[in-house]
Amino acid sequence: MDLLLIVFLFGFLFPFGSESAFVPPPEVCPSCFHTPTVNQSIDFGMLIQRWPASLFQPKQTRDISHLLRFVNTNLKHGEKITVGPNGARRSSHGQAQVPGGIVVDMMSLQSTQFKINPSKRYIDVNAGALWVDVLKETLKHGLTPRSWTDYLYLTVGGTLSVGGISGQSFRYGPQIMNVLQLDVITGKGDMMTCSDKHNSELFHGVLGGLGQFGIITRARIILEVAPKKTKWVKIQYDDFKIFTKDQELLIAMAEPDYVEGYLTGGAQISYTIEFALYYNEDDPIQKMLDVVMSRLSSTKIDTSDVTYFDFLNRVGREELDLRKQGLWDVPHPWLNLLVPKSQIYNFNHLILQMVAKSPVTGALLIYPVYTNKWNNKMSMMLPKGNNTVVYVVSILRSVGKNCTIGSSCLKNVLGLNQDIIDKSVEGKGSMGVKEYLAYSTGKDSTWIAHFGTKWKKFKSIKHKYDPLHILSPGPGIFNSF
Repeated sequence: MDLLLIVFLFGFLFPFGSESAFVPPPEVCPSCFHTPTVNQSIDFGMLIQRWPASLFQPKQTRDISHLLRFVNTNLKHGEKITVGPNGARRSSHGQAQVPGGIVVDMMSLQSTQFKINPSKRYIDVNAGALWVDVLKETLKHGLTPRSWTDYLYLTVGGTLSVGGISGQSFRYGPQIMNVLQLDVITGKGDMMTCSDKHNSELFHGVLGGLGQFGIITRARIILEVAPKKTKWVKIQYDDFKIFTKDQELLIAMAEPDYVEGYLTGGAQISYTIEFALYYNEDDPIQKMLDVVMSRLSSTKIDTSDVTYFDFLNRVGREELDLRKQGLWDVPHPWLNLLVPKSQIYNFNHLILQMVAKSPVTGALLIYPVYTNKWNNKMSMMLPKGNNTVVYVVSILRSVGKNCTIGSSCLKNVLGLNQDIIDKSVEGKGSMGVKEYLAYSTGKDSTWIAHFGTKWKKFKSIKHKYDPLHILSPGPGIFNSF
C-alpha cells in the first residue's frame, strides 16, 4: 500500500487530526491504489493530457463497489472526487480521462474472463477483456459474436459504453444491440444485474451512455455459428453518387456480411467500397459474388480470400506495420460522425473542401447503416428525423510526432475538425449531423443539443444512479474543466 498516496487522495474527506484520518477502510482495498503513470494521463488521440490523482487496480469487482460507496459516503458538501474506468485507453479526445480523480484499471480484474454457453449461444465476458480475445475464445467452440468494431484491441466495456460500430452494423446493429445482460456498478456503488426486461432503465442507459451511470463489469454477448473464410472485395469508383448508390444496394442484399467504404486521394479523389462475404469450404462463393456484382455499377474489382479471424483482425495487422514505421504512437485527431442520408452529398462537399486544405493521412471512412437496427431507448444518439439510413463518417487522421499538444500544426488540424462540426452538427450547423464519441469542455448547450429529446431522461437517470456526479468526467457532460 502506498500510504502517502492514500493520504493525499483522501485527506480532504476528514478533518485534519481526525482519528480516522486519511485512510479508507480495509474493504476499499488499500493495496489496489497505485501512483499513476503517463499512460493514465493521455490516450490514443494524444491531443490532451490530464493527470489523475490515483490509479486503482481492483482484484475483484466488489473492490470497485467498495471504492464508490466510500467516496459517496464520505464526500462532504462542496467537495469533489471523480472515478472513471479505463480499459485499453483508445479514446481519442480524453473521453476516458479522470482529471484529478481515480482511474479504475478494468484490465486488472482477476476473475475468470470468459464463460461460454454454446447451446444458448452466448458468452459472459469481463468488461476488461479485449474483443480479440473474445473472438479467439468463441472460435474454439465454432462460434462468434455478430457485431464488431474495425479494431479488435478494445475492451468490451469500452465499446459498449459508446456504441461499437463497424461494417456489420447494417445487419446486426452496433455492439450495444447484441448484448443480453450486463453487470453494472452504479455511481452509488450498487452492484446490479440488468437486461432489456430487468432493471431495463439502467441497461438501456449504460449502453452507449459514455460511462455516466455505472461501470460495466460483465456483459453477456450474443453468438452465432462462425464461418471459416471470408471473400474480401474492394471496388473502385470515381463518382460519389454511384459509390453511395451501390453501398445502399449492398446493405439491402442478403449476401454481404460486411459493408464499408472510404475516400482516398488529395487532388484526385477516388472512392472504394469494401465488402465481405463469409463462407465455408463447400459454399458456392464465386456464384454468390457473381450475383452481387451483377447488381453493382463498377467493375473495378479486387478480391482476396482470407480466414474469418484474419479478416476481423485486419486493422491489428496494419497496426504492426505502422508500429514498425514509427507511425502508430502519434497524435490522432479523429472525428467520428453520423450523417443523415439526405445530407450525405452536402457533407461530401464539406469533406472535399477539408481535403483540399489538408489531405488526410490515414483513413476516411464513409458507409451506410440502417437506423432500425438501433434501440431508441439506449443512450447512443442518431440524427433526428425519419432517417431509414444514416452514414458513418470517420475521419481517422494521423499527424507527425512533432504535432504535440499545443503545437500550431495540431491546432490547425483540430481547427479543420471544428469547422466541420460547426457547419454540420445539430445545434451548430445545418445538416443535422450527430457526433459519435462526442466530447465537450462541460458546456451544457453542447450536450443538450446532442441528446435532444433524450436530455431530460439522461439527466434523470444520472441523478438516480450517480447523483454526486462521480463517474466518468472525461466527456465533460456533467463536469467542467
